[in-house]
Amino acid sequence: MGSSKIAIKYIAKDRDRQVTFTKRKKGLIKKAMELSILCGVDVSLLIFSQQRKVIKYASKDLDKLLIEYTDCGSDVMEEYTNDDYDQKFSEEARERNRGPGGGAAGNSRGAAGNATVKEKAPARRGGGRAAAQK
Repeated sequence: MGSSKIAIKYIAKDRDRQVTFTKRKKGLIKKAMELSILCGVDVSLLIFSQQRKVIKYASKDLDKLLIEYTDCGSDVMEEYTNDDYDQKFSEEARERNRGPGGGAAGNSRGAAGNATVKEKAPARRGGGRAAAQK
């Protein structure tokens, strides 16, 4: 059984909301770690739960990252809020960003729709299968 898309809106049921929070928090932290490790970038993540408990992830000392951030001043490259969600991630936005050939540009999703990390396979020598059949 595959997962289905859910509407991105507030989850009214407490239990469902808590389950979603727990699963998505774990996934978000994993993605932050992967981004830092794979790309060699510094990542910090602060999550405040509804009970005001703080979950913190930082690829290096958070205090140092925050000092670097404040030193950037107005040089912030990209900045987002929840108000940007529909513009960035709605179906219409995906349609606008489709690349040539009908597929989404830069799409790295597997058949089940789960994000995957793909690495370029080494080039074959000798022409591969087509050359062997000649």
